Amino acid sequence: MLKPHAVVITNLFRDQLDRYAEVSAAAAYLREGIAAVPEAVLCLNADDSLLFGLADGLKNRKVYYGFSEGASRKSEPKIGEEGTRCPRCGAGLKFSCSSYGHLGHWSCPECGLSRPSADISVESFHEGEDGSDCVFDIFGKRRLARVSAPADYNVYNAAAALSGAIAAGYGEDAALGALSSFWQGFGRMERFGLGGGAVMILIKNPACFDRAAEYILKRQGDFDLFICLNDFDADGCDVSWIWDAEFERLCEAGERLKSVTASGSRSRELVTRLEYAGIPREKIAVESSARRLVKAISRLQRPTYILPTYTAMLELRRILAEKTRRSGFWEG
Repeated sequence: MLKPHAVVITNLFRDQLDRYAEVSAAAAYLREGIAAVPEAVLCLNADDSLLFGLADGLKNRKVYYGFSEGASRKSEPKIGEEGTRCPRCGAGLKFSCSSYGHLGHWSCPECGLSRPSADISVESFHEGEDGSDCVFDIFGKRRLARVSAPADYNVYNAAAALSGAIAAGYGEDAALGALSSFWQGFGRMERFGLGGGAVMILIKNPACFDRAAEYILKRQGDFDLFICLNDFDADGCDVSWIWDAEFERLCEAGERLKSVTASGSRSRELVTRLEYAGIPREKIAVESSARRLVKAISRLQRPTYILPTYTAMLELRRILAEKTRRSGFWEG
């Protein structure tokens, strides 16, 4: 049996039912596993009320991380999200701020339960094309760090990594140094020098897609989009999650979005979802061949964003790596 020094949990979001089950069921499985290792330090996202409920009453020492009010950008969470009810009494939670999904500074108006104070807090971050400059408060000390992967969810991941490293016994300087030297890859905000520049962003559930869409919409100028939806075992056979994802937000790009190419084993469902989202049919194309998809990307002079599910990512990345003479991710 594993005896970890630290257990890090980032968040709980809806995923494919055939591999993840309901969020409450996933939380129950995690709680059962953690209860078996009471000596492990439990590193939790303070902004996720579901994680508080998961860990409530467990004997583990807890380290919390999260976004400060200054780093959070919104006032209310996404409507219909799990995690918007009190983990103790079930009343509707109030939010003073939120970052995305149901993550934010929450409190219960009925029983008084509220978000725990974060031991490691993201005080602010400035997001650029290829990363974010962050200010962390680590147990009361302000520290600067560069996170090489852009977007707010990667800043959350960085805070989670810091909490896990420090809980496992690494010093702050070593943890921050490792964080700043990390480079993104393997389809997760990975950049390829092809055409007008291509960025690959893995998607596998509504939260993944929503975060990718928000990142893309923040960029300036015209762009083309390639979405590849497979339903093989590693992807999850249930693709109904695309109806919970905010495809409608793509319409916010207006004329900046020049085209959307659908690919993968479930491209038909993807086209239907795009049409219902309001994307004009004349902007939607279908391409079944991964190699032809890469050729199309190489001919474009605008930035392109590639959003594949897992098995589609593996195939596309292999072809893109061949084209750009990049080694396999595992080969350094």
